Amino acid sequence: VASTNGPVGIDIELPQRTMFPGFEEVALHPSERLRLKAIPLAAQLGARAELWVGKEAILKCAGRGLQELPESIELLWNRSVGHLVSWPSSLDGFVARHPSICIIALDCPNGVVGALAIASGDTELRVFATKDQDVLSSQIFVAPL
Repeated sequence: VASTNGPVGIDIELPQRTMFPGFEEVALHPSERLRLKAIPLAAQLGARAELWVGKEAILKCAGRGLQELPESIELLWNRSVGHLVSWPSSLDGFVARHPSICIIALDCPNGVVGALAIASGDTELRVFATKDQDVLSSQIFVAPL
């Protein structure tokens, strides 16, 4: 994924890969842990994965990867759009330069959960899947205003 207008980040994950012991402590902000406990058990696996891929997408967008502790970042998902609620001070400069960061859930096949972080202020981004320079598919993401 690339943008000519600013940074983007993307992440995908199988929800089952968030089921290791200690995941919540290392990956989820305390507020996210409380919200997770309040939703039905059947929805928790997907919610865990959504939070994880959203954080990974943001950190990749910021060029930080896992240099930051994931539990220091708080996201709030509203349907298919994620919002950055709180972050470590080391990301203050990035957030100040990109105040309109948007996280969008990706429509992935086979139960995979994905997220795309857009920090460019673009309201529309087209993502292409390619193989050997042939376009296999494309999807347009529209960021909420």
